[in-house]
Amino acid sequence: MQRDVDIHQIWDGRFYRSGDLVKADTGGCSGCSGCCRGMGTSVVLDPYDIWRFQTQLGLVFERLLHGFAELNMQDGLAVPNLCMNGEGAGCVFLDEQDRCKIHPARPGFCRLFPLGRYYEGTEGDFQYFLQIHQCDHVRTKVRVRKWLDQPDLPLYEEYIRHWHAFWVQAREAADADPSGERRRSISLMILKTFYLPVWDESRPFYEQFEDRLAQAREALNALTADASPESPDEAGT
Repeated sequence: MQRDVDIHQIWDGRFYRSGDLVKADTGGCSGCSGCCRGMGTSVVLDPYDIWRFQTQLGLVFERLLHGFAELNMQDGLAVPNLCMNGEGAGCVFLDEQDRCKIHPARPGFCRLFPLGRYYEGTEGDFQYFLQIHQCDHVRTKVRVRKWLDQPDLPLYEEYIRHWHAFWVQAREAADADPSGERRRSISLMILKTFYLPVWDESRPFYEQFEDRLAQAREALNALTADASPESPDEAGT
């Protein structure tokens, strides 16, 4: 998802690749839960997060919508985000000691923080950057790949590129229709393609995602196809 902010106000002045060192490690989290509170609707869940919740926690998407996640508008399209509940608006997955109950299955947004992604061009190419003023406990340098703790990182990064490129295409298509009808149709299509259907745990995620992405692109093209030009007689000329 995009943030409407000048990157120069929030970064340390450098871009990073997965093999680079970045000053993001806390040296052992103190458990302040500061990064798990007051996040509003910003902890957006992508298809891989839904896969992880299903395969590691047994929580399919429809179950997540019962108290764990909710639908909100991001970039003008409806997508799920983690719920923030109770006093201090803490993540629904915080335990009594303010520790994450699902750390091995935490979403990509949480794995990335306090890093962000800076996208370039229309193909989803990106570099990482460090968000400053986000964690008072950051002390030491760590490899980006180690910090992300993401299996099969090259495959995951390729997935992120494809997902982002499709998201931009969908958002632009929705924005092009001032009536809002196309926006609703595209939002529903994305939910029905990437989120609501249960993932087949016998097949690799990335293989299934590419299948669903092809379906979504075809559906998006159908939703955005221009009407056939009117003939002179039909146009009244």
